[in-house]
Amino acid sequence: MPTSDKAETEQAQIKEIEKQKLQAALKAEEERQAAIRKEAAVRTAREQLEAVIREKREMRQRREQLNADIRARALITQKRQQADKQQQTKINLEKAKQVYLQTKKQPKTTVTTSNQRQVPPKQQVTTERPENTVDTNNDGANIPNPWESTYPIPKTSDELEQVIREGNQ
Repeated sequence: MPTSDKAETEQAQIKEIEKQKLQAALKAEEERQAAIRKEAAVRTAREQLEAVIREKREMRQRREQLNADIRARALITQKRQQADKQQQTKINLEKAKQVYLQTKKQPKTTVTTSNQRQVPPKQQVTTERPENTVDTNNDGANIPNPWESTYPIPKTSDELEQVIREGNQ
């Protein structure tokens, strides 16, 4: 029996070794499964992170595109407003020109005068002597009406009117 005990102990040892091998294999399999799960979790986390980064990048590109579109529209609007203002200015100038031409009177010939007042030159007065007068130098003692002067004396109001007319021109 010693051989059978020995064989039983060897078989028990073999079973124990196989059991340990199975446990080691099971443990290795569990570690491998855990590693696979861990790898899958890391891959999933990386994919999610890449998706978030991709979305943010796309949102930034869309925002930049929208800003560029807004700037372009603002520039187009500004150019349109400037063109409208220029067009309106041209129209207003044309209207003003037409109104001016309609209301424009025939040009007057204007005589420019100097600022100094010019006294009209004295006219040569021909005095007629009565036939019966004696040639003496008594300054018109023989004139029938000595208070009537033969020299034209301009009236004060006439001179004033002339100065006003010259000033208005």
